[in-house]
Amino acid sequence: MNRLIKNEVSGKVIASVGRKVAEMNANSACALIFHQPKMPKQVKKLRKF
Repeated sequence: MNRLIKNEVSGKVIASVGRKVAEMNANSACALIFHQPKMPKQVKKLRKF
């Protein structure tokens, strides 16, 4: 039972970190010398402006 709870908690943590990274990526632009690939439509929905 304890292992199941740990797996569930770690899954939620990984999902929330992934979402936060996607939000930060959606709200930032790339540097001048680097290429910025197209963002998926789901990530564009996370933009704050």
